Amino acid sequence: MEKLKSLKRFQKSVMLFLIAMALVFAVIYSLTISKVGFEYKNTIFIPDQKNGFTVYSGKIQGKQAYFTVSEDKTVVFQCGDKAYGPYTAKEDPSAVPENQEIAAYMTGVELRQREEIMFRGGGIWEIFQIRDARHAEPSDWEIAGRYIGWIALSIAAFIIFIMGLQ
Repeated sequence: MEKLKSLKRFQKSVMLFLIAMALVFAVIYSLTISKVGFEYKNTIFIPDQKNGFTVYSGKIQGKQAYFTVSEDKTVVFQCGDKAYGPYTAKEDPSAVPENQEIAAYMTGVELRQREEIMFRGGGIWEIFQIRDARHAEPSDWEIAGRYIGWIALSIAAFIIFIMGLQ
């Protein structure tokens, strides 16, 4: 305790600044991870229910943008004053190209704008895929690892700081 009392004003202010910074980042991080949404073009689109539709809203390059999904899975995208769609995507096993070596790993997809087929082919899904992203939660080990990492790094930084004072 005497070492802390013998610190100069600058050293005390640096230590208080580090503690305050850790607290501010903890609050900011908790606010950030509490947002529910989906990433698109480095923006989080937050879902909301309106008139039987699911509307995902966010901002792209400063313009308000919306994805409106109806119950029949039709999607309309609006960014600023422009609207695109409606688009409908469905899985179609017959859309997978037959001559591809990786055809066994592909999912057949058909994307339509009204009745016009915009894309028909195969898509490769990641090896690890979350089936229900809305309700996915990290495992207890993943959460514990995060907290252990935060605590260990904070303690290490504090110890290095104190050692530097000697």
